[in-house]
Amino acid sequence: MRGPYWTEILWAGNRIQVWSTALCQPPSIYAQCKDALAEIEIRRFEQYGDPDTADEFVVRRGTLRHLLSDFLGVAPTEILIDQSQGKPFLPNHMPEFSVSSSKDLALFAISASGPVGVDVEWIDAHFDFESVLNGSFSEREQKSLRGKAVEQFYEAWVRKEAAVKALGLGLSRSLADLEVMFADRVHSPGSPDLILRDFELPPGYRGALAHFR
Repeated sequence: MRGPYWTEILWAGNRIQVWSTALCQPPSIYAQCKDALAEIEIRRFEQYGDPDTADEFVVRRGTLRHLLSDFLGVAPTEILIDQSQGKPFLPNHMPEFSVSSSKDLALFAISASGPVGVDVEWIDAHFDFESVLNGSFSEREQKSLRGKAVEQFYEAWVRKEAAVKALGLGLSRSLADLEVMFADRVHSPGSPDLILRDFELPPGYRGALAHFR
């Protein structure tokens, strides 16, 4: 799987590939992304009040469709992406995929080996992260993060978000119960261990992947 030329592959293994792309693209690439959208996505694009948000949606969803097109061997517009349950997925759940974006960067994980989660965050140097530690991090994680640089919070946060996506937990489990800071494996009762991976991204961003073996 090569991916569209405006993307960069970050990691491949375990029948999983992770790609990145900038959300601000020249007109020629933007047009290719928009041409890949389904009619329902075009209507969603037209309903956005903010032009920048609308354009980011086009690049994000259009790039996803091109990646899935390479994987499945069908035209981007022929892929049925179901979003009736909130999180987009393919009706037969194969391949599994996860998408995340922040500021001007988007990450895409495509998996032929089961559920996957990916998250990227732009570092807001002025974010009062200590105000959200309680309830989102375990006591051990809170102790480790208090008084530390904001970058360390984001390194932990993207791992937590990626793990939640891969496990499909949503709001059904307290984030504080899901420790992600002290090992690259997350033990979850009733399921295989979850593997966590960090990425080297452009300055100002943090990103992580969560997947099963």
